[in-house]
Amino acid sequence: MNPMILKELRQRMRERRGWLLPSLYLTVLGAVVTFAYFLATTDRAGSGVQGSTVGVILFLTLAYSQLALLLLLVPIFSAGSVTIEKEQRTLAGLLTSLLTSGQIWWGKFVSSLLFVLLLLVTSLPVLSMAFAFGGVGPWEVFSATLTTVIILACVSAIGLYCSSAFQRSVHATAVSYATVVAISVVTAIIFFVRLQIYESTHHRSATHG
Repeated sequence: MNPMILKELRQRMRERRGWLLPSLYLTVLGAVVTFAYFLATTDRAGSGVQGSTVGVILFLTLAYSQLALLLLLVPIFSAGSVTIEKEQRTLAGLLTSLLTSGQIWWGKFVSSLLFVLLLLVTSLPVLSMAFAFGGVGPWEVFSATLTTVIILACVSAIGLYCSSAFQRSVHATAVSYATVVAISVVTAIIFFVRLQIYESTHHRSATHG
């Protein structure tokens, strides 16, 4: 194993947040699934809502909730990976070690991503609760998990770039968050615009037909 990955993982797991963050993360997801189940069953009381509909609602709510939570946590781990070395004045010693620049970057990237993936893995049993209601299969869970991993890897790379470009962790973290917010807002706007265009085109074609 890359010694940088081993060092970073040992350091992260010895910290208090190594057990505190997973506990808080699962607590929040548990509250979200309880609230979503309450809304899905209460708002449709007496309307004959099926269990599969509840399952789909719970699955989508949990998938987007865990993505939002993990996007808030990724910059915390990635944006300070290199700046902490600058602030502690250990970057020069790291660059003169036997590790190449590629090994250092890969070690920082993997170590910042692995802890977030640990949170993602711990949430899989909660995400799979939708199986009990139907409407969701293993393929949907796999697709949502794979998409989340790809998004987290991209955001982690952005945070690591900001960590290399700035001298202080607070600046790198702020720019990383701003980038994540900008990307999320832009993609959301594009999605809703295309959805409106699709719905208007479909309605127009149905009217003419």
